[in-house]
Amino acid sequence: MITKHLLFYYMVHKRQDFNCFGCSIQNGEHKFPGGFLYSGRYFNIVQDPCIPIPGFLVVNAKRHIASIAQFTPSETKEFTQIVYIARKAMLEALGLKTAYLVQEERSCHFHLWILPEYEWMKKFKPGISSARKIMRYATEHLITKRDQGNLAKSIRKLKKYFKDI
Repeated sequence: MITKHLLFYYMVHKRQDFNCFGCSIQNGEHKFPGGFLYSGRYFNIVQDPCIPIPGFLVVNAKRHIASIAQFTPSETKEFTQIVYIARKAMLEALGLKTAYLVQEERSCHFHLWILPEYEWMKKFKPGISSARKIMRYATEHLITKRDQGNLAKSIRKLKKYFKDI
């Protein structure tokens, strides 16, 4: 189960233990809630390992690349499909009607965040400019046993959804 201490450990220590956080996930060196929810040929989908927002998915490239401009034609095709599958899972398995897709090329390993929108997030300024504030709020406030249970439940639902497709 995820605890505030575990999240702090991941955010502060674990990320520094690896040359590349994305590669550590792909190599199985970094453990995270639920493991891989879905694995394609070129990309994996995981529940964000550090932010306890149910359904906050991360699409990680298996190959160490930093930009969508580095995709091969095959990666481009799978990426489109996997993002569609992830977003469809969020909608159908969790009922999440709205999400933000965020990709920063400042990272050394390509990943896309699919951040769902919950009612409690509406107190922040609408739009992607509040993403970091929302993530910080979640790590500081979504730490009760009930929150942990909601996160675990969403992971189970997503894993079932992905298994059934």
